[in-house]
Amino acid sequence: METVADLILNQEDVIRKMELVYYLQKKTGIFFDKSVILKTEIAKAFLSSSNLKDIDRNLVLTASLLYACRKSKGAQTMQKIQSYAKESAMFLQELGFSESFCNTCQMHNRYGNISPRNKEGDILELAEQLGGMVLDRSDRQGYQIPKALTLLRKNLQGKRNQYLEIFEDFVWETECLYEKRGDRALNEKDIGLIGSAETGLRVLNKFDDDDIRGSLIYVQDWELRNGLMQKEEPKCIIGIDKVPGVLRKDK
Repeated sequence: METVADLILNQEDVIRKMELVYYLQKKTGIFFDKSVILKTEIAKAFLSSSNLKDIDRNLVLTASLLYACRKSKGAQTMQKIQSYAKESAMFLQELGFSESFCNTCQMHNRYGNISPRNKEGDILELAEQLGGMVLDRSDRQGYQIPKALTLLRKNLQGKRNQYLEIFEDFVWETECLYEKRGDRALNEKDIGLIGSAETGLRVLNKFDDDDIRGSLIYVQDWELRNGLMQKEEPKCIIGIDKVPGVLRKDK
């Protein structure tokens, strides 16, 4: 019998994978909002632009959508911040995900002290941190890229993340900031992974946290414009005629 884990892992198209997680949210009440979509798109863009070897791309992108599934909405206590990754991993195992998958999910932060860390976990950590910094919050606006990268390096001081420097170069390049660093001339093709309030993934700040449909429509268009998706007929976002049985609310 096909499990929820099988259904989501076997879907290779990331937008479709996001739709499945949306239906899982409707059935189970898991945490899934625009911040999850943003962080997953950062991870996907990094994987697409970097020639990294021996990386399980499907694992990274699936885990990115689910590692915070038991996170609470709104303000959180430190106790909850430190425990939601473990609670999420336990829930995911109930859905049929393997122990190794769930351990990788917990590597998006360091509270679980999962050791040894793997390559996929290091990528999740970088996307989680950057995504959290560039999104607006109730107490502050999202940071601009130079400050976000400074804070990223500060947060990981004394901790080993094997892709930190590669990730920093990737972000600088895609934000057209090499010119400011003096490394090379501005290249129009590098415009906007995160971008400004009017371009790139930062536009997700304009959507309500729970506007999954609007966020996915924007991300699909953004992927097409940036070559991360093959040009094709528009996809049906949050409108699949037949919800997979295992994700139906009445099951």
